[in-house]
Amino acid sequence: MRRRYHLHIPGVVYCGLILLVGLVAIRGQNNVLFLVFGIMFAALVISGLVSGAMMMGLRVRRLDPAPTAAGEPLLIRYEVRNINRLVPIFNVHIEERPVSETNGWQHFMDLPRAWIMHVGAKEVVHGEAIVQAKKRGIVAMNHVRVWTTFPFGIIKKSVTFTLPTHVLIEPKREPLKRELLRSIEVPQPVGMRISPRAGGGDDYFGLREYRSNDSIRQIAWRRSAGLDQLVSIERSQPSSPRLRVVLDLEKPTASLRISEKDGVTARELEENAITLAASLLAMADQAGFEVGLSVRGFDLPPIALRRGQRHFRRIMAALGRIDLDQPRQKHTSHRGIREAERTSIVVIHPDRSDDLSERSDVVHLTGRQLEQLRLPVEEKRSASKDVSTGRQEVAA
Repeated sequence: MRRRYHLHIPGVVYCGLILLVGLVAIRGQNNVLFLVFGIMFAALVISGLVSGAMMMGLRVRRLDPAPTAAGEPLLIRYEVRNINRLVPIFNVHIEERPVSETNGWQHFMDLPRAWIMHVGAKEVVHGEAIVQAKKRGIVAMNHVRVWTTFPFGIIKKSVTFTLPTHVLIEPKREPLKRELLRSIEVPQPVGMRISPRAGGGDDYFGLREYRSNDSIRQIAWRRSAGLDQLVSIERSQPSSPRLRVVLDLEKPTASLRISEKDGVTARELEENAITLAASLLAMADQAGFEVGLSVRGFDLPPIALRRGQRHFRRIMAALGRIDLDQPRQKHTSHRGIREAERTSIVVIHPDRSDDLSERSDVVHLTGRQLEQLRLPVEEKRSASKDVSTGRQEVAA
């Protein structure tokens, strides 16, 4: 914790006025000017003492920010505690200080700022800073400066706290065209399949004893006649279609075929490929797919096919942690993964790929296609209107 006084522009102007009034008072030997000089100088001293006494009892803790996606708001919350027994704290400003590391927050967002009007003696107050996340990655935060100009705005007193932490910003998720999922789904049995668990589906699973709440249609009459007791037909649990996205980043950034006419850099193509992968996985997850992720070029283990919010957050975190400055590794083909999982596979490349030796039902996409696959603005508005209309009908 480091305390410091700052003489900012209003303070410099005020000190200049004090000096001017003092010189005029000495030159003219005017008692009124001496009185004004004394009052102004006393206000300067009182401002320093009051702000110093307030900030002596200030304690700040940054609460761990929740992960967010690029292009979405990031909420940073601060816990401000006043340990003074009698002295309250007024007009508290909270700012993040720049970090010297390459993944410092200043490369990912604007300056986070929070403001708290009043913290009473022995009270705890929470402040919030909301900023827009500009790109994905692991964001480093360290020093937090808390300052005030109370009571007269003359002297700026600050206290700097060292609060190191890291925040994960997930890749941006663009709304994609709805027909994309239908185009990559493959015929049975790779997509929708029969589950090995009992449930409420339509496919036959087995027989069990009759229960009082079973429908008459569930009774197996022929089998019941042979066993001299009622038995019911058990149906299998319906299974979701499965999709694995393979993000191909084996080629180093410098090896991508980019020309000046393309109007895009190699790094932007790689980021577009990551964005396309995240967007496709998000759309598939919302459509009820079991999704999985494999990343070529980095030492990241494949993420198994699952459903659920926790699993989806794990996939987005893996995409957000990819460091494109790291050296790339060679990986083998994913044919064995496909046959073992019986799933649809979409391979996403940053640019055109020469390695298209996979099976014919493997779909290949590139980062250049992100603009073509993005949902048009008109369809976005109609989709949001449909959602709002549905909510109004439910409320009615």
